[in-house]
Amino acid sequence: MQIEHTDHGGVAVFALTGDALGGPDGSALHDRLHEAKGDGPIRAVVDLSGVRHMNSSGLGMLIGALTTARNSGGDLRLAGVEGRIETLLTVTQLTGVFQSFASPEAAAASFSDLGLGFGDWGLVATGVPQSPTPHPQSPSPNHASFCRHRRPVGRRGQG
Repeated sequence: MQIEHTDHGGVAVFALTGDALGGPDGSALHDRLHEAKGDGPIRAVVDLSGVRHMNSSGLGMLIGALTTARNSGGDLRLAGVEGRIETLLTVTQLTGVFQSFASPEAAAASFSDLGLGFGDWGLVATGVPQSPTPHPQSPSPNHASFCRHRRPVGRRGQG
């Protein structure tokens, strides 16, 4: 797999070509994301229109890239998702995790709606600096509450 990096108004666009099979390719994408980061959050688009085949390791590479971007306070969007890649994302229910756009330009432009691209990071329509909203990393409060208050199960007839 080859990775070509371009910049669209402060948004890093990575065009992938070939087969996305993870492994060293995943490390290369991760390294390129960090190079493009600079001082602010990672705002990136991965263009998959040139990808012929993707396996589970390729999906893991995309999920790792998304996690890296979100942990920096930014986001990662997909472009050019079609055919077998679109089917793979649908079957694995990742279409609800990634925002997908028809073209890299449309994906890059989507960052401007959130104050995450095309200008100073964190400025919204009011011009007041905003901090990024953290993405939840822990289970829901209801889940934690359920686990803490569940009674131990005793032997038959004892409770």
